[in-house]
Amino acid sequence: MGEVEKGLDVLTGALSAVYPQGDSVYESDPQRLKGELLLRRAIPAIRETSACFRQTLAVARRQQGRAPELRAATGLSRLWQRQDTRGEAWQVLRGVYAWFNKGLDTADLREASALLEELS
Repeated sequence: MGEVEKGLDVLTGALSAVYPQGDSVYESDPQRLKGELLLRRAIPAIRETSACFRQTLAVARRQQGRAPELRAATGLSRLWQRQDTRGEAWQVLRGVYAWFNKGLDTADLREASALLEELS
């Protein structure tokens, strides 16, 4: 709804509730969403945004969560696309996208596919 700062405030509370409890199945989503919101700022905080997506990727890989990994890779690739590092963006997203051979018509996979087209 365009209220990036309010969304960040809510996520900050969610993240502080999740992390003290240790590794959780819910750990990656709030962190990824924070990265998505930071990316929507007119001038995103590159380091903080990148850290959100990278942390989400690490958690998703540790938990073997392919869908969260895909969403994080898509976000990180969008960030890198803005920074004109298209080759790295394509490589990280393609590596995750390649795992999928079913459900290619889902929103997440369609979005990733479209971004891969833009990056190539």
